[in-house]
Amino acid sequence: MTQPLVPPVLQGQFPLTAPDIYTPFASGTFASDMDVLATETTSEMQNIQQDLGHRLIELPGSNLDFGDNNTRGIGIMQYLSADGARLEGLPRKIDEEFGQDPRVVDSSTELLDNGDGTFTINTLITTQAGVFGLGYVWSQQGLVPLFVNPAST
Repeated sequence: MTQPLVPPVLQGQFPLTAPDIYTPFASGTFASDMDVLATETTSEMQNIQQDLGHRLIELPGSNLDFGDNNTRGIGIMQYLSADGARLEGLPRKIDEEFGQDPRVVDSSTELLDNGDGTFTINTLITTQAGVFGLGYVWSQQGLVPLFVNPAST
């Protein structure tokens, strides 16, 4: 009888490999940190967009790269069933979260209800390197980046 390469009790306990991480979704949601060829980000603009997108998605304190006592993350998918008061506070929560990134000097977010079960999140980010906008569409299907728009300063 052939032994499995990974004993069943240990399956799911190892880091994912590139083929496991890259799973494209038809909705275009954040499927991974990389493309099919495992290409890394190629600019600081891509890097900060990716990092801030992760902060939106991560459950608070779930990213162990930042230590045991971290509170990094919003867990935005948990807000979809939130009441109006909690949703009204979400832009401030996003700005506070983004402000924890040392590259961010200021963040100003607006949340728009599109009326079709989706929301648009627009954020103007000020860094020491300049000002740019981030946009996302948020729904039951996930968080889809709309744009990174360098603003004229």
